Amino acid sequence: MNLTTRSGAESAASAGSPSEETRPEASSSETAPVEATAPSSAVTLAPTRGPLSRLGRDTGYVLGGLPITLVSFTVLVTGLCLAAGLLITVIGVPVAAGTLATAVGFGRLERLRLAARGTALAPVQYAPRR
Repeated sequence: MNLTTRSGAESAASAGSPSEETRPEASSSETAPVEATAPSSAVTLAPTRGPLSRLGRDTGYVLGGLPITLVSFTVLVTGLCLAAGLLITVIGVPVAAGTLATAVGFGRLERLRLAARGTALAPVQYAPRR
């Protein structure tokens, strides 16, 4: 699906025929058409043997989540506050980098916990570097 920008005169001229697609002439001030895509739903649950099996897996996931969440919140908030306080000195930059690396580790741990629960997740895709 291509999205294009039309001027007011072009919109009024093409209002009579909605099936006809008009594109503005390319100039240095206009941008290229942008292709829009809808995000796909990549989270699916694996088939289970019964409702009690699913209840056991979900209970284990939720009960294990509380201590992990408390530890991750405490470590990350402490690290970010410490990095912000030490940012005046050079020491704050590596502390911030270490804290963000720890946050990535907690994210990977959460994905592993979801996989152990039986939730199929799409692979992580980061934006390409420019």
